[in-house]
Amino acid sequence: MAEIKAFRALRFDTAVAGKIDELVCPPYDIISEEQRQAYLNENENNIIRLELPRGENPYADAQATLKKWIDTGVLKQDEKDSIYIYEEEFTAYGVKNKFKGCITRVKLEEFSKGIVLPHEETLSKAKKDRFELMKATNCNFSQIYSLYMDEKHTIRNTLDRLSAGKPEIELTDNDGVTHRLWIVTDEAEISAICKEFDDKKLYIADGHHRYETALNYRNYCHENKIGDGGEDYVMMMLVDMEHEGLVVFPTHRIVRDLESFDAEKAEKLCEEYFYVEKKLSYETIEKDLRTLYDMGKKAYGFYSGGNGYTLLTFKDSDVLEKLLPDMFLHFAHSLPTRKRPYCNHFPMLLYILCFLDMHNKLLPLQSQLQRLFLLLYTMLWFLIFYSLKFPPYLQNLCFPIVLISGLDQIHLFVAVLGLK
Repeated sequence: MAEIKAFRALRFDTAVAGKIDELVCPPYDIISEEQRQAYLNENENNIIRLELPRGENPYADAQATLKKWIDTGVLKQDEKDSIYIYEEEFTAYGVKNKFKGCITRVKLEEFSKGIVLPHEETLSKAKKDRFELMKATNCNFSQIYSLYMDEKHTIRNTLDRLSAGKPEIELTDNDGVTHRLWIVTDEAEISAICKEFDDKKLYIADGHHRYETALNYRNYCHENKIGDGGEDYVMMMLVDMEHEGLVVFPTHRIVRDLESFDAEKAEKLCEEYFYVEKKLSYETIEKDLRTLYDMGKKAYGFYSGGNGYTLLTFKDSDVLEKLLPDMFLHFAHSLPTRKRPYCNHFPMLLYILCFLDMHNKLLPLQSQLQRLFLLLYTMLWFLIFYSLKFPPYLQNLCFPIVLISGLDQIHLFVAVLGLK
């Protein structure tokens, strides 16, 4: 599955470059030109000079800046191959959260192999920009963000143990997010972490353009017979998918310049799949969506100007699967292999007790041996159904289970309800 490696990172020498909190910036694709200039005004060595170069020859300028920073000691390469443990601490909805992962090199794999998996489409313009930057600098200036499944949380526990001490770097950015970094150089620890990923798939959460660009850059290097093998890897931040510190925020999308757009007509068309409800103030949109989310419902806020907005709540939460079957089929096939707790042990026990109670009423059992046999026989059937890994589109359906008693020849049909 995933192959990861330690690497020797280029890092700022703050004695030369300046304060670390003046040297960092957000992802390149969310920075305005005004923000970019503000970062440079604070410190000319801000990483944005490499991450988002501007001017007539931006990529050549980034290449020249990188060389200058290395030559003058602004950037220094770590002496040992390392894995970098990274933590973010932030506040969301009034609750403080933090999550932790590791930054490593990950071997590039085609999506078709099912080792590294995407969840969104990409745009060619963004990929061309990142490709030209990578070709000029031969560097990854920001890591791709990916998730992995680890039921026993072995990797996470290891990272927590290795980051128990004081971090090498700690800073709080302009958004109030605290960032911490620990550096692992012990070869045995690194080897153990790498081995844990041997059976893991990686799910890209953010960085699809950069990943596809890295694939293109690898192919470019191979075709032109250049590179030293480093082009076969890309820098990634890897986080346990079940980390309790992860928070998923609503997605905002703005659609502009639609010809002959009619908001009322669009809302009318939505009535086929949504409950459509007019709201007086757009200021309640976040609260309204949170309330529905807590109720287990899927909803959207539709705003087309003015003070109010329209709340769209799905009538059938499975409608997207019906409308986009190919996407859901791909997602189902790419799900990690693991037990899914469609029913837990408590309801299973209740079903067994109900089965025994009905059996006693229909035909009283004469001995403890018969009772024990029937109990074990029944539990076996429930364990079989419990362990089956049904695909996602069968969730929330009722599965008729036929339990045939070899002892009594009584046929009992039990409908298992409420599977989640």
